[in-house]
Amino acid sequence: MQAKQTAKALLTFAHRGEAQAFLRQRNFRPRTFYFEGLYENDSELLLLTGEGLQSTAERLAAVCGAFREEVGSVVNLGIAGSLAPHCLPGAVYSVRTAYGFRGGKVQFKTYSGSDPGAQIDCISADQRILQAADAGQLAHFAPLVDRELWAGAAVCALFNLPFRAYKLVSDRAGEGEFCANIREQAGQFSEQLLGFYEGLSLPAAEAPAAVDDNLPEGFYLTTSQQRRLRTVLQHLKIKYTEDDGQLLAKAGMASILAMDINPKKRTTLLLEGLDSLLNPFNARLRARLDELCRPLAAANCRVQFSRDYEDDRLELTAQIEHPRHLEKLRRALEAKI
Repeated sequence: MQAKQTAKALLTFAHRGEAQAFLRQRNFRPRTFYFEGLYENDSELLLLTGEGLQSTAERLAAVCGAFREEVGSVVNLGIAGSLAPHCLPGAVYSVRTAYGFRGGKVQFKTYSGSDPGAQIDCISADQRILQAADAGQLAHFAPLVDRELWAGAAVCALFNLPFRAYKLVSDRAGEGEFCANIREQAGQFSEQLLGFYEGLSLPAAEAPAAVDDNLPEGFYLTTSQQRRLRTVLQHLKIKYTEDDGQLLAKAGMASILAMDINPKKRTTLLLEGLDSLLNPFNARLRARLDELCRPLAAANCRVQFSRDYEDDRLELTAQIEHPRHLEKLRRALEAKI
């Protein structure tokens, strides 16, 4: 069994204003994704979810789905309004339970954070709470109100990710100037959240444990590789009526294990060996194509074919830094392939 690897914490904020001190002082850089608002540094990811339940659910689910093996926990930091006298403006509270309020009704499902010391609950509303009557209605359920936490907590539950939430009380909910005050003091609020966050002693985020499926030490299976391994072994057992051990031996597991390469690369080669047993024609075709493309590989040109060679399209990727590189690539393309 492989040891658990330290993963990244995913920090979530509704707006850039809340996150500005983190972006500036913790060396975050943009990470390419389907939409803007995702950043990373060496130990964390940061996501701007946008305001509201729907935007939060959509954006956080997309990021968790794409980077589930990289993310170990989610930490929500942001502004909340006070619904009770004991939750004072300027204080930061760790949230115990997230409630939802949507369509004029409190939602049945609630979600608890992973901080054992949290004692304050928060309810997330689908509309801004600007009137005292609305604030009074929500105060029956929680002393804090925001617009995003409940949706984010629901996504964390879906992906089996622990979450923590820390809310800075900016003002009393139900006061008309509530939103204006947030905009005016966003920089100050962000600095305060950063100071609070850097004073925390959070448990190290852990990546999901790799599943070895009885492979010996020296291999490392990601979740997608685990699914692929189980699928191909199931098909091979039908084809050859042999057990897993015999099939893995046929795929060259012993020789792959002896190679001086990292565990993930060993797993990739083992899966290719199993695929070759399942689809011998594809294996012969792959070997022939590798042979024909050697001149391109020698010219530092990477050739990528479609998955399972379903069509005749190929992609060439080359790095040209000097005229001689271009000449070498030209000769490779003119070679008989």
